[in-house]
Amino acid sequence: SSRRRHTRFRNVTGVQTCALPIWKAGDASRTYGEPNPAFTASYTGLVAGDDASALQGTLAFSTAATERSAAGSYAVTPSGVTSSNYLITFVDGTLAVNPAALTVTAGATSKTYGDANPAFTASFAGFVAGDDASELSGTLTFTTPATAASAVGSYPVTPGGITSSNYTVTFVDGTDRKSTRLNSSHVSE
Repeated sequence: SSRRRHTRFRNVTGVQTCALPIWKAGDASRTYGEPNPAFTASYTGLVAGDDASALQGTLAFSTAATERSAAGSYAVTPSGVTSSNYLITFVDGTLAVNPAALTVTAGATSKTYGDANPAFTASFAGFVAGDDASELSGTLTFTTPATAASAVGSYPVTPGGITSSNYTVTFVDGTDRKSTRLNSSHVSE
């Protein structure tokens, strides 16, 4: 066999075949629940003025990642390009699937002074890929400084307690409004 700088050749049925061209899939990213982006690749190692038009076939990509795939990293494998003049090496790229944004907002409530706090609720904004609250880990909780003895006024209600590897969760306070108890000498505020 003969050798050149950065390029190796071997004799195959009397024809010298370049052994070094490399097609590498480009790295890419997307958000959980979105379709995969259009993948790209770059190549090195072609000689004699050749470019990609000297190759046969259609460049294709495969990955295990789907819209429902959990946040994380996935290999992107190029294939499909051939040549009688080159022995092509394919190198994987990486697809990063990032968590989607999810907002959990405590609902506004009200109660009368002296009563226990009501059952708090929350709304969710940002679920994708058909997900709902059952996809989350943990238990939804609420905290508030308000008690039965708290003075009339408005108090924050802060949700928390849930997590997800597929979502970046943001919690937004609601309001617990306390009013005076109605009687002959008090009017609800």
